[in-house]
Amino acid sequence: MMHADTGFALTGAVVLALVAGGVSAVGASTAPEQFPVAGRLGDLAVGTVATTIFGGLAPYLAQTLSESTGRRLVPGVMAAVVALFASPVLWRLPETAPSRLAIAENTGHRPDSCPPRQRRSRAHGSESGLVRPGSGAAPHASVG
Repeated sequence: MMHADTGFALTGAVVLALVAGGVSAVGASTAPEQFPVAGRLGDLAVGTVATTIFGGLAPYLAQTLSESTGRRLVPGVMAAVVALFASPVLWRLPETAPSRLAIAENTGHRPDSCPPRQRRSRAHGSESGLVRPGSGAAPHASVG
Protein backbone atom coordinates (compact mmCIF):
# COMPACT_ATOMS: atom_id res chain seq x y z
CA MET A 1 0.00 0.00 0.00
CA MET A 2 1.27 3.48 -0.84
CA HIS A 3 2.29 5.96 1.79
CA ALA A 4 0.12 9.12 1.88
CA ASP A 5 2.95 11.40 0.70
CA THR A 6 3.66 9.12 -2.25
CA GLY A 7 0.00 9.15 -3.26
CA PHE A 8 -0.14 12.96 -3.15
CA ALA A 9 3.09 13.19 -5.13
CA LEU A 10 1.80 10.77 -7.77
CA THR A 11 -1.52 12.62 -8.04
CA GLY A 12 0.30 15.95 -8.37
CA ALA A 13 2.60 14.56 -11.05
CA VAL A 14 -0.34 13.25 -13.09
CA VAL A 15 -2.25 16.54 -12.84
CA LEU A 16 0.84 18.54 -13.83
CA ALA A 17 1.50 16.18 -16.75
CA LEU A 18 -2.05 16.68 -18.04
CA VAL A 19 -1.78 20.46 -17.78
CA ALA A 20 1.72 20.50 -19.29
CA GLY A 21 0.49 18.59 -22.34
CA GLY A 22 -2.03 21.31 -23.11
CA VAL A 23 0.48 24.07 -22.55
CA SER A 24 3.12 22.37 -24.71
CA ALA A 25 0.68 21.91 -27.57
CA VAL A 26 -0.16 25.61 -27.65
CA GLY A 27 3.40 26.75 -26.91
CA ALA A 28 4.89 24.84 -29.81
CA SER A 29 2.84 26.81 -32.32
CA THR A 30 2.80 30.12 -30.43
CA ALA A 31 6.53 30.50 -29.83
CA PRO A 32 7.62 30.80 -33.48
CA GLU A 33 4.84 33.27 -34.29
CA GLN A 34 6.24 35.80 -31.83
CA PHE A 35 9.18 36.52 -34.12
CA PRO A 36 9.45 37.87 -37.67
CA VAL A 37 10.12 35.22 -40.29
CA ALA A 38 13.54 36.63 -41.19
CA GLY A 39 15.03 36.10 -37.72
CA ARG A 40 12.76 33.38 -36.40
CA LEU A 41 15.32 30.59 -36.22
CA GLY A 42 17.93 32.66 -34.40
CA ASP A 43 15.37 34.08 -31.98
CA LEU A 44 14.06 30.61 -31.16
CA ALA A 45 17.62 29.42 -30.57
CA VAL A 46 18.16 32.16 -27.97
CA GLY A 47 14.92 31.14 -26.31
CA THR A 48 15.99 27.50 -26.29
CA VAL A 49 19.31 28.37 -24.63
CA ALA A 50 17.50 30.45 -21.99
CA THR A 51 15.07 27.58 -21.35
CA THR A 52 17.96 25.17 -20.97
CA ILE A 53 19.78 27.40 -18.48
CA PHE A 54 16.77 28.31 -16.35
CA GLY A 55 15.16 24.89 -16.69
CA GLY A 56 18.38 23.24 -15.61
CA LEU A 57 18.89 25.51 -12.62
CA ALA A 58 15.26 25.54 -11.40
CA PRO A 59 15.29 22.05 -9.80
CA TYR A 60 18.58 22.83 -8.03
CA LEU A 61 17.23 26.16 -6.79
CA ALA A 62 13.96 24.56 -5.65
CA GLN A 63 15.81 21.83 -3.75
CA THR A 64 18.19 24.32 -2.14
CA LEU A 65 15.38 26.66 -1.08
CA SER A 66 13.27 23.77 0.20
CA GLU A 67 16.09 22.46 2.36
CA SER A 68 17.20 25.86 3.64
CA THR A 69 13.70 27.11 4.51
CA GLY A 70 12.19 23.77 5.52
CA ARG A 71 9.14 24.47 3.35
CA ARG A 72 8.06 21.77 0.93
CA LEU A 73 5.89 24.12 -1.12
CA VAL A 74 8.81 26.10 -2.57
CA PRO A 75 8.61 24.45 -6.05
CA GLY A 76 4.91 25.27 -6.28
CA VAL A 77 5.52 28.85 -5.22
CA MET A 78 8.26 29.15 -7.83
CA ALA A 79 5.91 27.88 -10.56
CA ALA A 80 3.17 30.27 -9.40
CA VAL A 81 5.54 33.26 -9.51
CA VAL A 82 6.61 32.38 -13.07
CA ALA A 83 2.96 32.00 -14.12
CA LEU A 84 2.13 35.33 -12.50
CA PHE A 85 4.78 37.13 -14.54
CA ALA A 86 4.13 35.23 -17.78
CA SER A 87 0.33 35.61 -17.84
CA PRO A 88 0.17 39.31 -18.81
CA VAL A 89 2.59 38.67 -21.66
CA LEU A 90 0.57 35.73 -22.96
CA TRP A 91 -2.71 37.66 -22.78
CA ARG A 92 -1.23 40.44 -24.94
CA LEU A 93 -0.02 38.19 -27.77
CA PRO A 94 -1.70 39.19 -31.03
CA GLU A 95 -3.89 36.76 -32.96
CA THR A 96 -1.96 35.54 -36.00
CA ALA A 97 -4.57 33.31 -37.65
CA PRO A 98 -5.53 34.53 -41.11
CA SER A 99 -8.65 36.68 -41.04
CA ARG A 100 -11.21 36.91 -43.83
CA LEU A 101 -9.69 40.30 -44.68
CA ALA A 102 -6.18 38.84 -45.03
CA ILE A 103 -7.47 35.97 -47.13
CA ALA A 104 -9.33 38.45 -49.33
CA GLU A 105 -6.18 40.55 -49.78
CA ASN A 106 -4.20 37.49 -50.84
CA THR A 107 -6.85 36.22 -53.25
CA GLY A 108 -8.00 39.56 -54.66
CA HIS A 109 -11.61 39.15 -53.49
CA ARG A 110 -13.60 41.64 -51.46
CA PRO A 111 -13.88 40.55 -47.79
CA ASP A 112 -17.67 40.35 -47.95
CA SER A 113 -17.48 38.15 -51.07
CA CYS A 114 -15.43 35.43 -49.36
CA PRO A 115 -18.00 32.72 -48.73
CA PRO A 116 -17.87 30.80 -45.48
CA ARG A 117 -17.20 27.08 -45.77
CA GLN A 118 -20.27 25.21 -46.87
CA ARG A 119 -21.34 21.85 -45.46
CA ARG A 120 -22.83 18.93 -47.28
CA SER A 121 -24.04 15.55 -46.22
CA ARG A 122 -21.43 12.80 -45.71
CA ALA A 123 -23.77 10.46 -47.53
CA HIS A 124 -22.87 12.24 -50.78
CA GLY A 125 -19.21 11.29 -50.76
CA SER A 126 -17.55 14.04 -48.76
CA GLU A 127 -15.39 12.51 -46.04
CA SER A 128 -15.17 15.69 -44.00
CA GLY A 129 -18.52 17.13 -45.01
CA LEU A 130 -16.82 20.34 -46.21
CA VAL A 131 -16.95 21.83 -49.67
CA ARG A 132 -13.87 23.81 -50.63
CA PRO A 133 -14.71 27.19 -52.15
CA GLY A 134 -13.98 27.18 -55.88
CA SER A 135 -14.02 23.37 -56.10
CA GLY A 136 -17.14 23.41 -58.26
CA ALA A 137 -18.96 21.07 -55.91
CA ALA A 138 -22.36 22.28 -54.85
CA PRO A 139 -23.64 21.51 -51.38
CA HIS A 140 -26.33 18.85 -51.33
CA ALA A 141 -29.47 19.27 -49.29
CA SER A 142 -30.07 16.52 -46.79
CA VAL A 143 -33.40 14.81 -46.97
CA GLY A 144 -34.67 14.77 -43.43
